[in-house]
Amino acid sequence: MTVFLAQAIAVSTAKADVIVWEDSKNGVTLTYPDDWRRVNNQDADIILTLAAPSGDDHAICKLRVREDKRYLIYPRHMDADVQKLTVNQEFWQNYIVDYYSPVFEIYYDEAGLGRGYGSYALAEFTDSYPGGDMRRRAMMLGSMYNGDIYIMECSAEKDAYTKWAKAFLSLARSVDFDKTLHESYAGNYRDFLDSEYRPILFRDVDKKVGKTY
Repeated sequence: MTVFLAQAIAVSTAKADVIVWEDSKNGVTLTYPDDWRRVNNQDADIILTLAAPSGDDHAICKLRVREDKRYLIYPRHMDADVQKLTVNQEFWQNYIVDYYSPVFEIYYDEAGLGRGYGSYALAEFTDSYPGGDMRRRAMMLGSMYNGDIYIMECSAEKDAYTKWAKAFLSLARSVDFDKTLHESYAGNYRDFLDSEYRPILFRDVDKKVGKTY
């Protein structure tokens, strides 16, 4: 049975407290501000759904876990190559077709989510809400680790996305997995979410480099 563990931690900068959330079944933790709230998960593979405090922008983040044991036979030092075979551009193109009128915009390899090698994608799509359809922009990060694909999808109303982009990245940076593999065989792994990559992300955020699928 999945056990969820949440606790408030006071921070010393007079900002809001944060909540540390843990899913012991899937071995993943995430830290989020206490003014965000957990809402019901809509799909079976979603283990956490968070909604931002401002409801007008409909900013939301989802964390998914999908089992994929096919590549456990490969040695650890091949993880980066395995990621390019699995959580790649084709993966994200197939991922967003579940939404209406998806437009694939940006894709990067050498991203990071938790302890796994991963990729980053930016896309637009239309989603249905009680008040009608809404055009949304989403950042998506995915990585493979120990036979599971972890997916972080954060989105907001299209025109409000830039307002929430830094908060989305902060949530993604907080994701961590239980250490079950030894990283020393992986070589010099570059963290996509490190500061050197942020200018690339925000500079290119409005470029359309893909097409409609």
